[in-house]
Amino acid sequence: LTPQPIDPPIAGRTANRSDAMLVIGNESYDQLPQVVFAQRDAESAMAFSKETLRISKWKSGLLINPTGKKLRYEVGRMARRVGRGGTLWIYYAGHGYTTDSGERALVPADTQASDVEEAAITLDSIVQMARTRTKLRRVVLIIDAGFGNTGRDGLPVYSGDVRPPNPLPYSDPDTVIWIPSEGAEGAPGFSLSQHGLFTYLALGALRGWADGELDGSPDQVL
Repeated sequence: LTPQPIDPPIAGRTANRSDAMLVIGNESYDQLPQVVFAQRDAESAMAFSKETLRISKWKSGLLINPTGKKLRYEVGRMARRVGRGGTLWIYYAGHGYTTDSGERALVPADTQASDVEEAAITLDSIVQMARTRTKLRRVVLIIDAGFGNTGRDGLPVYSGDVRPPNPLPYSDPDTVIWIPSEGAEGAPGFSLSQHGLFTYLALGALRGWADGELDGSPDQVL
């Protein structure tokens, strides 16, 4: 069985002059287990940004195994490059974490195994960082990570227990969050495609696999 390809991406029709996209792939951690295929996931997401969304190189950023400091800086830098009324897209593949207060968070590659709670960057803080740019209208987070204690290989990521995450809020239509699960389940890999399963399905949907599924009328519009 050969899975349908998600590379190369489908070409968009018009240049996107308002959006920006930051892509993060954390595959190699200093002290935590590796996240197999995360770099390949990030490269495919970056190709989607360039070829399908047609976001310019100046408004795109690709980070492979960044430190927490670098990740925060780039969120702000890409947010400042969004045009008026535009969208900041943020894609992430790597480890996720749930803080003691139940917030979902991303885990930078330089995180110390003994200090995950302090190093993790919550999704809410990322949205707040992005929204310091007042011209920006929408933030879209596509996060291929589990927020429990199970890695892509099915093994524990952290020592000790990780609490279940809080329910996602749905009150802001201009903050879009795509994640594999709202619970504490892991985000598995899909070895046949050499991608994370969520990334494979998300990028597949964005290339048209789901076009027309709701009303039976494909429109070829993203």
